[in-house]
Amino acid sequence: MMPRVARAPIIRPRRHITPMSPPTSPWLVSAHALTRHAERHRSRVGELFPSQVVPKRIKTESFGEHDVGFRESRDGSIDDLEEATLEFKHFLEDCRSALDYAAFHLYRSLVTFGPLPEKTPKVYFPYSERLTMPADFRSRQVPGTGTWRYAPQEVVDVLMESQPFRHDEHWWLPRVCETLNEAKHENLVPVHVGDSENGWYYNVGDEWYRFPSRIPLATSSRYPKAIDIDHLMMSTVQDLPRILEAVVSVAP
Repeated sequence: MMPRVARAPIIRPRRHITPMSPPTSPWLVSAHALTRHAERHRSRVGELFPSQVVPKRIKTESFGEHDVGFRESRDGSIDDLEEATLEFKHFLEDCRSALDYAAFHLYRSLVTFGPLPEKTPKVYFPYSERLTMPADFRSRQVPGTGTWRYAPQEVVDVLMESQPFRHDEHWWLPRVCETLNEAKHENLVPVHVGDSENGWYYNVGDEWYRFPSRIPLATSSRYPKAIDIDHLMMSTVQDLPRILEAVVSVAP
């Protein structure tokens, strides 16, 4: 029996980021606090839907029937699903706010100085889909004609290096932001337990077999496929601190 195949993205080389001392700006302190709080929401969803070993008997072409066991989440009650849906929304909100606080730190540190203008511009962390071309992103998002119009090159570099078209490990960024837009402005993105398309893989002799695994999923109108929320949340909490470190590296 083989464990579940890891869905590791192809990581392109990236510049080394030297670990920084604890941030002192109020926006970065808040961003780090929200990142830690997001981990609590992720852990709570895991508590609501713990995985368990489920025995299965499969029929193979060459070896006949074969007993296997794989891990899957229980279905959960209606109350569990409702709580997981809210925890997922809170997770998205914490991560998005952490990004926007980091963007505001960049804006205040390197783009504008002195007292804020009477009408404070809307500052948010820009994001783009993985297949976006860098030139398109730069012309539409940074420096653009709005918040980042007069941003120095180091700020532009940090924002662009944080996009999935530059580094595949940032694939979660547009997914988190777009899913939150729906959950915040339209309707909750419901969590349910269903069959994952990725599934589990087993090797019997020299043959491979795939079986769908039942895991917590979220259905968003913005994406045709259900979201594996455990994969999304784990990737986010692992990678978000790296983006914050990149921000600190140019604006301590």
